[in-house]
Amino acid sequence: MKSLSKYQNGTPLYFAHIPKSGGTTLTMLLERVFPLSEIFPPKLLWEVGKIDATSQKPYRLFRGHFNALSHILAFQKTQSITLLRDPIEMAISSFNHVKRDPNTRWHDVVMKENWTFDDFINHPNTQNITTNRMTNFLHVGVTAPCTEEALNLTSSSFRRLKRSVKRYQRDQLISDKTTLAQGYLKHCFWVGVLEQLDLSLKLFCYLMALPPMKTQPRLNQSKQKPIISANTRQLLIERNQSDYSLYEWACKQLEVLGHELESKDEHGLTPEAIDQNYQENYLKVHHKERSKEVSLLMTDGMIGDQWHQREWNDEAQSWFRWSGPSSVSFIDFWLISKDFQLTVILLKSPKSEQLRLVANGTELKFVTTHNEKQWTLKASINRGMIRANGLLRLEFDVQTTVSYQSGNDEINVGVALKQISIK
Repeated sequence: MKSLSKYQNGTPLYFAHIPKSGGTTLTMLLERVFPLSEIFPPKLLWEVGKIDATSQKPYRLFRGHFNALSHILAFQKTQSITLLRDPIEMAISSFNHVKRDPNTRWHDVVMKENWTFDDFINHPNTQNITTNRMTNFLHVGVTAPCTEEALNLTSSSFRRLKRSVKRYQRDQLISDKTTLAQGYLKHCFWVGVLEQLDLSLKLFCYLMALPPMKTQPRLNQSKQKPIISANTRQLLIERNQSDYSLYEWACKQLEVLGHELESKDEHGLTPEAIDQNYQENYLKVHHKERSKEVSLLMTDGMIGDQWHQREWNDEAQSWFRWSGPSSVSFIDFWLISKDFQLTVILLKSPKSEQLRLVANGTELKFVTTHNEKQWTLKASINRGMIRANGLLRLEFDVQTTVSYQSGNDEINVGVALKQISIK
């Protein structure tokens, strides 16, 4: 299969995370691929001012609510991506978020006065939250001057930069904002649509030369939905004409790109076709070589699927990841052809006893030792288990998962992975 990947490994990836677009789920997937040391720590604009320009590191992933200020934050060109959402669904999500989060500006008023959804979208103080939110987010910074002062992100200079951006935004006509936002999208490396997340992720994996991902859990979601009348729905459509133009363009681009990729392979965008593209192109696209040995910590980047976000364990004083939500997860390693000894360290978890380890389809026989803090699994991997291209796909099959509360989300988990070494 001919790769259509546009990903350039040396150029930072910049996720313009529009609030209430479903971006928390995508952020979790992106953070899995990159080492913690290469991820820009702030997620909000007001946090960026705390970082002095002289201490900037060569970050390779930016994933916050930073508008289109990619060139300013990264100090170089970036490969931008973003995720759009149906404006009405975004308005509903915004309303639920304000009700749920006491830290939001209008939470107290909304709860004390028992606002309805109609109250929220019509009140002059909150109307802007549900009116062309994607357009207002994406146009900011598209034409921001890349001056020496703007790049010197001290606390004082960043406050001045924000004031100038706000003045610029206030003075712009919606037609001009729309043109700028459309131009930004057209130069993005990838534009996804939340309502078509499955197709969006397939295209993302293909373009990034990554293995296929199963549908992921939706994080930070409210389970309540207000009843919307036909009149309210029509009002939101009329108020979000600019956003709908962006949204419809993105949906069309997904369709066009999907057809283009399917025309390159008779199997279409199936998991098998995506996986084949990954196996043929990953090492070249990401400038990787086969490893003589591996020591994988959860602060490192991970290539695989069905793993939750990094979490910190105080008792073990280490980072870990839960497997899930599927009962079968995997991690890929690219190795030279030889015999290896595998060591897997798990934090004590409810499903360790049922775990099966499978290396490229061959179930491994492992020896387990454990104490109060962790389980250690050891197994042999012979060179015959490694594919000719160097791929070793290590599967973790817990057979069943259990429910686990992580922040505001209830997720399904299997084992808690701390470390893997292959030597």
